[in-house]
Amino acid sequence: MPHRANLLLSKFHLLITALLPYLIVSFCLSSCSRPAHNDSFSLTFLIEASPTNLDLRFATDSQSQRIDGLLFSDLLERDNQMYFHGDLAESWSTPDALTYVFHLRRGVRFHDGRALTSADVKATFDFIMNPANKSPKRGALRLVTSVEALSAGRRQSRALSQRSHRRADGPDSRGNESGKKESFMQ
Repeated sequence: MPHRANLLLSKFHLLITALLPYLIVSFCLSSCSRPAHNDSFSLTFLIEASPTNLDLRFATDSQSQRIDGLLFSDLLERDNQMYFHGDLAESWSTPDALTYVFHLRRGVRFHDGRALTSADVKATFDFIMNPANKSPKRGALRLVTSVEALSAGRRQSRALSQRSHRRADGPDSRGNESGKKESFMQ
């Protein structure tokens, strides 16, 4: 009888040993499945590393910029061919070599329902350009000399003056300080 008990015990061990990998795999797969309920207000995705900052005025690492791109709209965006297309700006023009006028898209709202205005766009640029705020993105705007929010009837606009590379430190032929101007209209 002891021999038969050993045989049954050995068959049991063999069965457990054979089933153990299947049990482990099924446990791992079931733990990776998504929850039974679908939350229409949630977004879940996998990223390679944690972002260092979700404030677009300070974020410089790739993960932060990737998530910022999902959360925030830019004035302009680039397509696959690296051409600019409007995002918040529906169109733009250059009345002279130093001025850019951007027309903001209508109907853009913040998460709280408040409408986006050119003053909001100006505030973002002013914050980045203020040395006291120490934004790492300030260098990208080093040629900008001023930002203005203008109003044309019910449409808002925003202007940026930007120093010219050629004459950054002196007046132009009309005696004006050299500078590019960019305007944003909503």
